[in-house]
Amino acid sequence: HSLVFSIPFSNDVFGFQLHEASVEKILDEPYTMVLSEETAQKFFGDENPVGKFLEIDSLGAYEVKGVVAKTKKKSHIQFEALISLSTLEIIDKKKEKPKFINNWTTGWGSWIYVLLDENADLGSIQEVLDQISLERYKDNDDTNYSFYLQPFEKIVPGPLLGNEIGFFLPRVFILFMGGLALVIIISAAFNYTSLSVARSMLRAKEVGVRKTFGATRWQVIIQFLLEAVVIALLSLLMAIILLQFLLPAFSGMQMMSMLEIRPEQNSTMYLWFLIFALVTGLLSGALPAVFISAFRPIFVLKGITNIKFFNRINLRKILLVTQFVFSMVFIISILLIFKQMNFMINADLGFDSEVVYDINLQGKDFNKVKQEYSQLPEVINLTAASHVPAEGSVWGVDIRLNMEDEKSEANYFAVDENYIDCMGLELIAGRNFPANMSTENEKFVIASEMLVEQYQLGSAQEALGTILILGDSTLVEIIGIIKNHQYAALFLPLRPMLLRYEPKAWHHAFLRLDSPDMAATVSKLEN
Repeated sequence: HSLVFSIPFSNDVFGFQLHEASVEKILDEPYTMVLSEETAQKFFGDENPVGKFLEIDSLGAYEVKGVVAKTKKKSHIQFEALISLSTLEIIDKKKEKPKFINNWTTGWGSWIYVLLDENADLGSIQEVLDQISLERYKDNDDTNYSFYLQPFEKIVPGPLLGNEIGFFLPRVFILFMGGLALVIIISAAFNYTSLSVARSMLRAKEVGVRKTFGATRWQVIIQFLLEAVVIALLSLLMAIILLQFLLPAFSGMQMMSMLEIRPEQNSTMYLWFLIFALVTGLLSGALPAVFISAFRPIFVLKGITNIKFFNRINLRKILLVTQFVFSMVFIISILLIFKQMNFMINADLGFDSEVVYDINLQGKDFNKVKQEYSQLPEVINLTAASHVPAEGSVWGVDIRLNMEDEKSEANYFAVDENYIDCMGLELIAGRNFPANMSTENEKFVIASEMLVEQYQLGSAQEALGTILILGDSTLVEIIGIIKNHQYAALFLPLRPMLLRYEPKAWHHAFLRLDSPDMAATVSKLEN
């Protein structure tokens, strides 16, 4: 479940609404919590949960003080439970080093929301934030954060910062998808306009006869605009009917689920549809209307139809070329997206991703998980690690060969002795971690080829036994070299990689499966 530590609850800031059964003062005492309506229903059913307790594994028991009412409105602050911030202060005090409270090096897990007066001077506030940054990090060579104000409505969609509180949709994605849709619409509008102009040539004599009998140019323009609008409205009606059949398929797409896009049909949406159809009809019909209304009856009735637009430029050629340009942009964009997605799905990551399955430990003891799942005949190997390879998340560490050398950054995973064999990595020199590892063996590391190359340690065999300095003073010895593999997401740059033995940092268990029916095996594992 997603737990968010929060300051005392206030509707004046975010507008979350509490049920009437909730108490007034909440989240001002330690070990108190507020549940979402869905979570309260899940644990307590139709009973009033206020005053009852929930046990959170490794975090203690919490008294439910309120329930947040369900709403159709979307928010980037997504949670199933809110826990009082004072609880986090108590948890942090029990640790040797605070993780969040009064820890100015943790910038990835904290968010500050400030409710400002409408007439607040944003410049003076920014000066204060700059001063805070200067005072906190002037003597810190490893960490240097800068703080700035971000308007609430520019968080989602917004710039990619890397520490979003919940689901995040980058602004560039919205712009790209919107631009792609616009290309399709403009291409279709140009196509309709081009066909209308071509069709108007067949109706030249009709216009000539109308103008001969006294029709004004504006009457002809209005006639053709009305025809275009009627066609657009009929198209809208057909589109709405098709939408009812296509919407379930689109809503069931994995991308729609991941991006939390839920197409909604309401009066506001249909009003925008209507406005869009009217504007499309008017714009696409404007050129043909102006073009055909300019016909002089005497020329039309004599059969002279080779009419030019802008004197020497043929209008149909302009529309045809423009349509092809937009079509090519659309086709090339789709091909690029397809090739990129195909590459990401089928890229050789350097490890056996198809037969290895991940179990998020969620704070549980890995040895218990190992003991349970190793009994299944389909599980031929089982290992623990801190991260899921190629997913995107990595840990960084400063590294150097000598104390006088300048530090450079490397990435590392915390793993056990079965990680290399289970993931199918290639050990090209040295040895694996010894069996029955203990914390005394944490001085051993296994490095990637990239580290050997960057530090010019010679061949993989020659690099064995090299002593590295991690951070300020931790000494480790290279006992093995693995072949470079895609441990980070494909869009992230690869750095030198280390495998370290750190049981406290294991967050995932990986199972290597051997089964003729993977779907049945996965179902068996879930059960």
